[in-house]
Amino acid sequence: MSYGRSVSAQAVARILYVATGTVVFIGLARLLGPEGLGRYAFIVNLFNIAVSAADLGTTGILSRDLVASGSAQRQFVGNFIMFRLGLGCTIGVVSALLAVAVAPTEVLPPLLVCSLLLPLNAARFFDPVVQYLGRPWISAWLALTYVLALPLSTALALVVSNDPPYWAVIAYAAAGAAYAGGGLVVVLRLGNPDFGAVTISAIWQVAKSAAPLGVAGLLGIVTLRLDLVLLGVLGTSDMVGEYNAAFRFFDLGVAVIVTLLTPLVSIFAHFAVYDRHRLVEALRAAMRAMATGGLLAALLTPSLSRSVIMLLYGADYLAAAPVLDILVWKLLTGAINLLLVSMLMTVGSIRFVWISALCCLVFNIVLNLVLIPRFGILGAAVAALLTDVPQTVITLIAFRKALPGELDAAWWGRIALAVCVGAVVLQLCPGPPAVRASGVATAFLGTLWLMGALPRNPLSTLQIR
Repeated sequence: MSYGRSVSAQAVARILYVATGTVVFIGLARLLGPEGLGRYAFIVNLFNIAVSAADLGTTGILSRDLVASGSAQRQFVGNFIMFRLGLGCTIGVVSALLAVAVAPTEVLPPLLVCSLLLPLNAARFFDPVVQYLGRPWISAWLALTYVLALPLSTALALVVSNDPPYWAVIAYAAAGAAYAGGGLVVVLRLGNPDFGAVTISAIWQVAKSAAPLGVAGLLGIVTLRLDLVLLGVLGTSDMVGEYNAAFRFFDLGVAVIVTLLTPLVSIFAHFAVYDRHRLVEALRAAMRAMATGGLLAALLTPSLSRSVIMLLYGADYLAAAPVLDILVWKLLTGAINLLLVSMLMTVGSIRFVWISALCCLVFNIVLNLVLIPRFGILGAAVAALLTDVPQTVITLIAFRKALPGELDAAWWGRIALAVCVGAVVLQLCPGPPAVRASGVATAFLGTLWLMGALPRNPLSTLQIR
């Protein structure tokens, strides 16, 4: 199993998926304006929460349990598919009933259509399966379905509809259903699941295995998307649109991180069983590379955010630039948490994650209720960043218990010094954005080089021999 091969295939698929979504999103932002984009984003955000509920964190568990199932892989896949489809249908029905009960009349049609399409949208669990079967490039071919479906369905929605934001939501859900549905067909053909072995007890075992991470994942996605929901409730559609202009970059970053981390789970699982020393070595190499890249991005963003927002969205969205400056730090903390959890799920209990997620959710609600009325979209961004504090603390405590003495504290001290040097240069360096960004990057990376703290290529530690 090659990490480089798997991540390359999934990277191509993710790039196609994310690039298509980004181009369509930017087009909608330009055509609809902040208010129309806010209405579109508000419903898409609710839909994505429902899809996450139908996933229940089981895609990550699938990577681990495929390795552990051994000769019973076909039986496991059959029970897994039935669990996921049953959960997706249940969440779809609940979503439809909630929409009928509480949704305003004008948004009811798109919500009902999205509820019907939700089970297929929640069927995107094929990446770990094709990786395990040694066919990771199938993910890239499947992404072409989305590349074709999303622009065409969105263009059709804009042409034929008198209310483009809501019909664009339906186009978004339809394209996702086509993409995930194609992946489900691939899993059925290649995975050759044994549906004759499907039993209630086996499905229950899948649910029990996924429960801690699943509950945590659901609470986590609610926490992550709650800023957008509360902005729509406490603020205006324009605020939701402006915040989403910055949040889209966060989504892009999350897509990159998920692409990098998804193949890691299977590799960590192998090392956890056969070579704990290599597990620690691989984790350190991945952590150093991810932290260095994330911190560099966080230092560069304040120099470039206004120019990027202006170029992509236009002057109507310039209020999103300081939000982007804050959310880039949240992306870094989230990446580190996800990497640690990916490792921890292979070496011991991860029941702590739902406690962590619950603390974050409560913390996020309180912060948003206090900060949004006073500071608007900046308050939502600050709340999103501070919400990661309890999660990071709890994850680090769990990590120290699982692997005592492996925190790599000396390296973190050196990179903290490099960040301080980069921050000073950011404040003092004059000139246009490109010049400031170049100065900051040179100061940060140069300081790491002088201290011998530049990360090495992690790929050499991620090969299963």
